[in-house]
Amino acid sequence: MIQLTRRNCCLVLGYFLFASRVEGQESVNSIGAAAGRHASNQIQDLFQDYFEWKWRIVPESASTKGLFDLLNGDELNDMSLQSIKTIPIQCQKFQDRAQKLLDSFKINPRTEHFLNVLKYETKACINGFQQEGYLLPPISFMNGIHIKLTKFFKGNNMKLQSLKDYQNVVKRLRKIPNQIDEVLILLKLGVDSGKTHANESIFRTKEQLERLQVRPEASEFYESFKNMRKILPNIDISYIDSIQSDAKTIIRENVLPAFKKLENYIHGPYLKHLRAKPGISSIHNGQQYYEECLRFYTTLSDISPEEIHNIGTTEVQNLRKKVKDVAVNLGFPSDITFSNFIKAMQDDPTQQFASQNETLDHFKMLMSRINSRLNLTFGDNELSEVNRLDVKPFPPGQGGLAYYNGPSIDGKRKGAFYVNLYNVGALKRFELMALTMHEGNPGHHLQITQVANNNYVPFFLKLPVHIWNRSPSSFPSYTAYTEGWALYAEYIGHEMGLYDDPNDMVSYISWALLRASRLVVDTGIHAFDWSREEAIEYLVANTALSRYSCEAQVDRYISWPGQATAYKMGERMIREVRKRQEKKLGNTFDVKKFHASVLSCIGPLEMLEKCIEMEQSDEQPKIFYGKVPMIKREPKHLHSSGDKCAKLPIFSFLYIVLLIIFLKP
Repeated sequence: MIQLTRRNCCLVLGYFLFASRVEGQESVNSIGAAAGRHASNQIQDLFQDYFEWKWRIVPESASTKGLFDLLNGDELNDMSLQSIKTIPIQCQKFQDRAQKLLDSFKINPRTEHFLNVLKYETKACINGFQQEGYLLPPISFMNGIHIKLTKFFKGNNMKLQSLKDYQNVVKRLRKIPNQIDEVLILLKLGVDSGKTHANESIFRTKEQLERLQVRPEASEFYESFKNMRKILPNIDISYIDSIQSDAKTIIRENVLPAFKKLENYIHGPYLKHLRAKPGISSIHNGQQYYEECLRFYTTLSDISPEEIHNIGTTEVQNLRKKVKDVAVNLGFPSDITFSNFIKAMQDDPTQQFASQNETLDHFKMLMSRINSRLNLTFGDNELSEVNRLDVKPFPPGQGGLAYYNGPSIDGKRKGAFYVNLYNVGALKRFELMALTMHEGNPGHHLQITQVANNNYVPFFLKLPVHIWNRSPSSFPSYTAYTEGWALYAEYIGHEMGLYDDPNDMVSYISWALLRASRLVVDTGIHAFDWSREEAIEYLVANTALSRYSCEAQVDRYISWPGQATAYKMGERMIREVRKRQEKKLGNTFDVKKFHASVLSCIGPLEMLEKCIEMEQSDEQPKIFYGKVPMIKREPKHLHSSGDKCAKLPIFSFLYIVLLIIFLKP
């Protein structure tokens, strides 16, 4: 038994005071003694406030991401003009807070880098909102509100563990008509301002919208209610029946009529005001709008449409020459044309798959082969998650060849590489090596899991927010970094010996041609007045895609100005930085260390090289932020300045007083 003496009381009080002072000490010391505890708390508060604020703007995405602690559980995105116009104002306030910290304290280089990234993001937000991208709200065949909301309600995107959770889904259903009304207001304001969508973005949506008009029980909006009895076996059936009945009534009387109202406007009055040409430059101040889109997606502030276009044409010419060399290695005559070679490869029976199982097994074989060679260019830390990747068939209703879905933030759900097996005839063996490297390892899976497991990156970067339907009036999501790495992952297949087979080399070149052609076509459409047909013909002539696929690609570029340029520009930047590092370091260059550094440098391309050099330096301590975000239960005021540390001197004073009392004879 411990005797409660004055001395023991003093020791206990001293311990608790010490514990309160060193709470979070690792991050304090990491930021630097010169900055001090007060600055440290302000910086941590800034990063946390910014992270939480961004995700609260997009509650649908926050719910999908599993950030339930940020939400009440019944929210939909607020698409009102009033709400939208507050975003750049708040961005300015966050930028001011970051600048004040940089001006007031001496901060270590890593923290300074993250503060500058936050400044970059908020500046992009402020500049992008001047283009009023929100006046082109989500109604396209790619990411229209009718697609976004059906995916949200039918997918595993909401917390569904209690009766209250299902009641929240009902509340969300009730809010759909209001969100559609907000979109209609934005569309009408866009008409008044001369900012409207292109026909190519809209004409497919009539059929998409018509498909929503079904019985409530068959509606995608009812999907999450179907398994209520299984998920809540202990709940009285009458409660479940009541909620299901409410959901069906709301879908029939409110949700579906609201979408019919949207359909009638888009394919009625709005059609008369579609922009005259597919390019965004045909709208009011369109050239300036497109240049801002390029800056937004490439995260390069000094790039021009002309420069991107010229890079693309040069890359296409060089890759076309390589195609001819590979064709000769495969036994084709030296004078074979590009189109004839591609057609011969596509028609070759040995390139076909006989069944879905054979196709899936082939992808698994490629992944095994790739994974066995990753240690040639990556260290053990970067390879810790490579085998936590499933290969799965596409869910019903999805399009494309393949895509990657990242793991959950709590690590309970593994990353998955989804393959389209509905039409195995569309998949050719010669196309799949580079595709597997892009979506799996060392592409998206290796990259995304490494960022997720990196405890030394603030959460506003680990989990970036991008409002897809408002570009460039949004926050950068670093497409150039993410997709640039995936293309770079295809490129390093050369040094991993994965393209020794000429068939696999065709895979690399055919995909590289598509990405290079995107630079030409995207700028052609939006900066140089290309027609849809001109763009389609360029892709048909210079890629391995079918005409049908080329048409879909071009309509995507029309609907998403600038986004398609991010892939190749990102890859080029990574390769250019590597080349300079190799020249600078000579024999001491370590490719594994370089790759580890790139994977730690999510952010804008124009800050990439400096970040890589900082990461490769062992001189600066790293700041520990953690793996899973800890959400504040009571959101702090936007201008929080770290009150916690201000209270510590009071504790110190109380300790001295108590010490005197207890030690007094």
